[in-house]
Amino acid sequence: MKNFSEAERWLKDAEVCLSSAEKHLLTHDHRITAQQAQLCVEFSAKSVIACFEEPMWTHDPGSQLERIISQQKEEIATKMGENFIMKLTELARSATWVAPWHGRTTYGRINPDGSRTSASSELCTKEVTQELINRVGDSFETARIFLEEWSRFSKR
Repeated sequence: MKNFSEAERWLKDAEVCLSSAEKHLLTHDHRITAQQAQLCVEFSAKSVIACFEEPMWTHDPGSQLERIISQQKEEIATKMGENFIMKLTELARSATWVAPWHGRTTYGRINPDGSRTSASSELCTKEVTQELINRVGDSFETARIFLEEWSRFSKR
């Protein structure tokens, strides 16, 4: 394992974002819920990445995680099972899907010329928030279980 303490730090931040997203969902604050959900998925992916290498400085760690899965597929499958490859792949895909929401929840929608077309509060609808929340729980649990199991195997 490359840096388990760094992986744990990313997972702690993901857990805080998960808790915040769930809290703000109850108050129907869709913008903050969406923002925290996006960060939870991003940080969950980065926690897995940190087990192998330094996470890239991006809001979309999906491609980095997919590359790691491809490179480490045999070892991951041996230690975690073939099914876990699919779970990690889904985490990578979710990280890519939620990534644009980092900017959208902060800046709204911006045209190439720099003009704004929508405020973030207009973009973060109940439907969008629900789709983001649907990805959060699975992403966090995949990362949590991976770190728990991977650290156990690495201690042997």
